[in-house]
Amino acid sequence: MTTTTTIDDENNLVSFKNSGYRTTETVALAESTVRQQFEKNGKVLLLIDWTEFQGETGDILGLIWNVAKLSLLVERVALISGENMKSEVEKWQDKVEEVPIRHFGPEEFSDARTWLITSDEKAVDI
Repeated sequence: MTTTTTIDDENNLVSFKNSGYRTTETVALAESTVRQQFEKNGKVLLLIDWTEFQGETGDILGLIWNVAKLSLLVERVALISGENMKSEVEKWQDKVEEVPIRHFGPEEFSDARTWLITSDEKAVDI
């Protein structure tokens, strides 16, 4: 998988654009990036662009960071994808109830970023 990472320090926003299939290594790198940003500025706003993402191949460790870890590091998550990734988005929403997670369509990138930066919704520490 190819991952393009962008960090907006002013808004404490980490953006990942994922292309291809997820691997254990790309999950570990994403977690490391979020952790570093959290250590620098506190809870992170996370934008994940899955418009070119194809899912995973097999059993991937850390598929969804454990709920406790994610709720401690991330304030909100915006997932951008087409209908083909709807079940993946729903998996995140079901497993990570402590963090506000919203789905946006491919044409709603600007709306996703605005929601992350301006929303009052916050993660619940567990």
